[in-house]
Order: sequence, then C-alpha cells, then structure tokens
Amino acid sequence: MAENPVSNGVYRHFKGGLYKVFCVAEQTETGTEYVIYKALNGDGKVYARPLELFVGLVDTEKYGNVDQRKRFTFIGLDEGHVGFNESLED
Repeated sequence: MAENPVSNGVYRHFKGGLYKVFCVAEQTETGTEYVIYKALNGDGKVYARPLELFVGLVDTEKYGNVDQRKRFTFIGLDEGHVGFNESLED
C-alpha cells in the first residue's frame, strides 16, 4: 500500500485542482481511515475521502488516458499556512 498523505502537504488531483491535507482521521464505528483535506482554489470546501481512494491510482477505464497515474500527487508542503477558513484566493 502507498504511504499515508503528509499533514500540511499540498497535493495535485489528477484533474488539476490543488488540495491541502490536514490529517488522516479514523471513523469511530468502522475504523475506516479518511483523509481530511481542503480545496486551495475554487470553492475552498473541506473534504473527507477514504484513505484507500486518496492514495489510489486513477481508474483509467473510467477516465481514459490521463497524465497522472495517482489520484493525488504530493507537490510540497503548505508554506502559506492555509487554514480551514481560508483559500489561496483570500
């Protein structure tokens, strides 16, 4: 399995958006791990995605030939310290 995402890490989604990871959280009833992350452009929403899907590969049958094999690719640490209520556009 792939490495866990880095807290405070900035990731590029295979469709091009940038996202900041805050943490990996555990669902109390099932033990399923979720990545908690925020869009750094656009609407600035906060998302929770199962860890398995976050670190997984792009479904090429569904999305065809894509440039990025991983769903999210680490591009560096957040130097601007964007919080839950901020975005790159603020």
